[in-house]
Amino acid sequence: MASAKQTLKDLPDEARTVMAKETVAARPGAGPTRRELDEEARRLGIAGRSKMGKAELERAVSRAKSR
Repeated sequence: MASAKQTLKDLPDEARTVMAKETVAARPGAGPTRRELDEEARRLGIAGRSKMGKAELERAVSRAKSR
């Protein structure tokens, strides 16, 4: 008799949450999130940060730190 496939949707919410957090933490080179970059840009006084994408924020924060 064939067994039923077990999928992520069949797992309890707590298990899915733990698995998601572990997956995000294990991503190589993930770097800071956009929210973290925005907070740092705000602290550094970078203008126009709300209209910047993640890559632009990374460059702007990097430039501001190197000054």
